[in-house]
Amino acid sequence: MVGQATAAIPQKRFIIISLFIGILVSVGVLAGLVVALRQSPQQAPVDVARSYFLAGYAHDYRTAWALISEGDKAFKSLEQYLTEHVSPTGSQPHLFAHFANQVEFSPLSIASSHPEQTVVWARVRYPDLADPILVPLIKRAVSPDANTAALNEQVQALSDAGELPFVEEELPFNLVNEGDTWRIVLHWDGAVTVRLLADVHPDLPWAFYPTEPEIQVIPGETVRTSYIARNNADHAVTGKAVHEILPLEHRRYLETVQCFCFTEQTLEAGEEREMTLIFRVDFTLPQGIDEFSNGYTFYTLETFPEMGGDE
Repeated sequence: MVGQATAAIPQKRFIIISLFIGILVSVGVLAGLVVALRQSPQQAPVDVARSYFLAGYAHDYRTAWALISEGDKAFKSLEQYLTEHVSPTGSQPHLFAHFANQVEFSPLSIASSHPEQTVVWARVRYPDLADPILVPLIKRAVSPDANTAALNEQVQALSDAGELPFVEEELPFNLVNEGDTWRIVLHWDGAVTVRLLADVHPDLPWAFYPTEPEIQVIPGETVRTSYIARNNADHAVTGKAVHEILPLEHRRYLETVQCFCFTEQTLEAGEEREMTLIFRVDFTLPQGIDEFSNGYTFYTLETFPEMGGDE
């Protein structure tokens, strides 16, 4: 009996030691999980920024809305947001998704001045949906009987041939951590009003107007909008636009990324064309500047002024 009791003592010690080691391992695992959870938000901003850009580019505005901060949503409802961002129709959602698959999103840096806030800078390369090569495809996709597979094949053929037009930009994405979830901050409380103006020289038989006469723009935000031009003549007419930003002293804060005013525009008899404008209000815009006028005047080539503002 004594021998058996003596043999049991080391066994108990072994069990106790094993339990102790098990507890230490468990504590280590838990500590690792805590560290991982604390570190994971450092990676999340890039993923959120990428998802937000792709959602907006693909015109999937409900998905984009879900990624916007609650602070911004206090200044704009979902209904207002969807009114400003018209969802695509017909086969366009599938076509835009196909274009989105061609997007290259390359993070450049992540800067944080506060644990709950960060800025992601990324280089983004994406198909230029305003290019004359792609505009007819996008318009064709609106038709209810559009062949989605055929449209996607055309896009893929352009890509394979190296003829797919691209735009490349470096963009900042501001994010805030809300309830352990990173969301995009758009600063809708500090939006700037940009009024889009349109005029036509008397010798040019065109109608010309913006699709959105007034836009609320966040400093640093890249905005896409468009103008409509229609040739009322019974023959083809070529025009060119002069660009003017008012007040003049603020023009350096409004950057034109892409504009129909960069080149001559030829419209066939009776043709109506939607022309894309992409611009950005500089994120360094001083406080107190809350309004711009961004205007365009179309001229015939014969009447086009030699010194006519910022084309």
